[in-house]
Formats: sequence, structure tokens, C-alpha cells
Amino acid sequence: MSHLIMICAPGNTGKTAFAIHASAEMVRAGFEVMYINADASAPDLKFYHNHAMANGYRLIAPDLNNLSSEGVVKILEEMAKSNEDFNYLVIVIDTIKKFVDVIGKNKVKGFLKTLRALTAKGVTVICLGHTNKHQDNAGKLVFEGTGDIRNDVDELYYLVSEKIDGGLRVSTDMDKCRAEVKDITFTINGKDRIIQIIPYEDIKLKKALSDQLAKDQPMINFIKKSLMIKERSPTELEAVAKTMGNGFTRRNIDKVLRAYSSGDAPLWIATKAPKNGLIYSLISAEASAHLQSCEV
Repeated sequence: MSHLIMICAPGNTGKTAFAIHASAEMVRAGFEVMYINADASAPDLKFYHNHAMANGYRLIAPDLNNLSSEGVVKILEEMAKSNEDFNYLVIVIDTIKKFVDVIGKNKVKGFLKTLRALTAKGVTVICLGHTNKHQDNAGKLVFEGTGDIRNDVDELYYLVSEKIDGGLRVSTDMDKCRAEVKDITFTINGKDRIIQIIPYEDIKLKKALSDQLAKDQPMINFIKKSLMIKERSPTELEAVAKTMGNGFTRRNIDKVLRAYSSGDAPLWIATKAPKNGLIYSLISAEASAHLQSCEV
């Protein structure tokens, strides 16, 4: 309560579906919710209007309420200056870039100052935002806007999604957190946008492992093919690689050997060599029988 929260995700990955679901739950928990939606098309607004009416929160759509974005900001500023107590009021802003230039440092800082003043009056403010087109070097989503956004909010969460039959599976990824909360995973039914909470799954890690597997696949194929002939040490695999001229270095061979020799579904096993080091072999004849034939 009384926090300034930012939830960011790429376009069409469940921000609004999640936010209206949360709005309905907050109403049932005794909060008054004002949902400001300036990012929906006219056909979608009909759905959101019906959802708001059915679940008891107030939907404000500037385009349909004869309000400009500037007019909404003015109302928020007036609320921040008032002497009223707004405990148990939640304001959802969908999306922040419809009300302020998120890459304009002075403008975004002034807008965030207004939102912070609202939290001082007891308001809980939830802003939905987009992420940059490109991820950072670690493959992490990056919020769209200046650094003031991250500095000035209490919580910053990303929604990381993957497509499933009939919709999306989404997990939260906390970037900044001052509250006692935990990550969750939920599914979104693509047709009626129903949210269902399911056991937590780290989709970000899952994607990272999948991307790494794709990157390592050429060397995995080489190692598998080599180990089909006989068990080998990293030194022997390096020698085979040099003979073939495929450019695989000892360092990278070692890295891939270790990465896929453990876990729930190892590709090979490591045993101690008679003298020093490790010897690698395929897990069993049965395990290697299904391996795809490939050119190395």
C-alpha cells in the first residue's frame, strides 16, 4: 500500500490482462480502484468497460471521457495537492508513456514527483510500461525510459512471457523491490483473457537455457558424434577438433562438456581418468540410440 509500482513488459504480453485481473482482486479485498486506460483500442475498451462494471472498479478512458492526457495529469496533480486522505485508493496508469515522455528526463521526473506525492496521501500507484526493443548483454529486459523511473519507484517488475496453446504463460521478474512479495507465474487465456495462477516457473531462466542450448548445439553434435565412437577426454576431443578444423577450442569444449554432464537430463557422463582429469562417455547404448545422425 502507498507504493509507486512499475510493471514493464514488451507489447502484447499480458500487462493489461494482468492489471485488470489484479484490479478486480483489489476491489474484492476492499480497495477502491481507478483504472486509467489510454492504451486500448475502441473495440478493446468495450471489453474493459464491461470487465470494470462487472468487478466494481472505475475505468477512465481519456478518449471516451472527453479528457486529454494533459487533463488526466492535471487531475492527478490536483489530487496530490488536496488535503484528502486517499488510503485504500489504487490508481492504475496504462500506460505511462501515454501521459509523459518517458525519455525526457525533466518531464518524467516531474510526473513521477506527482505520483510520489499521491503515495504520500495514501494512494497506491501502479504504472504499466513498455520495455526497450533490445535486451541487455545478460539477456534481461530493460524498461523504456530514463534512469529516474527505476530510481523513483518502490517496485519495478518485468513480465516475461512465452506462448502456449491458447494464450501465454507469464512469470514476474523482480528488478527492484521494497515490499515483501514473491514472484508468481500465471497463464492468460487468449480468448477471454482469464488469468490463472499456477506454480512458479522461472521463464527468464528457461529462455536463457534454451538460447544457450541453441548456441552450443554445433559443439554438442560434434561431441556426441565423437563419443559414439569411444569415450574420450577433453584433450582427445580437442585433438579431433583440430584434425577436423572446426574451430572448437579446448576452453569451449571443456565448458560444454561440464555444462551438459549434470542436471535432470545430462547428455553424457564424466568419470575419473586412470591418471588425471576426466573421461566422458555417452550415458548408455539406449540413450545414444536415439541421437540424430549429423555431419561433423
